[in-house]
Amino acid sequence: MNNPFTGIETAEQTAGGRYITPGRYTLQVVQPKLRESKNPEKRGVTYFIADFRVVETTSEDYQQGDTVSWLVDLSKNQALGDVKAFASALVGGDAEVTAESMMAICQPENPTGGLAVKCEAYGITTSKGNPFTKITWSAA
Repeated sequence: MNNPFTGIETAEQTAGGRYITPGRYTLQVVQPKLRESKNPEKRGVTYFIADFRVVETTSEDYQQGDTVSWLVDLSKNQALGDVKAFASALVGGDAEVTAESMMAICQPENPTGGLAVKCEAYGITTSKGNPFTKITWSAA
């Protein structure tokens, strides 16, 4: 039998997301990052992913201390506006959100780690009839 684990040394680990579900949250930033899609049908698509620790929530899906993620497909029309709303809420609207500042928070030495932000998530149906969780961000 061939070893089915051949190549594991160089394999990239995947984390699998636990995404924000409807409810109100206070979240602590763990790490924003950028990732290229691994899906062959979405080759070249970049995602903004923000990982958080739950401080408080009304969602029955999570409790204090759980880790959740917010994923944004940056190829979508509304993506930059959604990310800007998050970043503005995170800094309390005090700083200008720029391409450079967003790249800075996506680095391992992320200056926003530990900051808190609030959000309200609610379910909608897209124009194509698919369920989607919409998120409104606010300062903590």
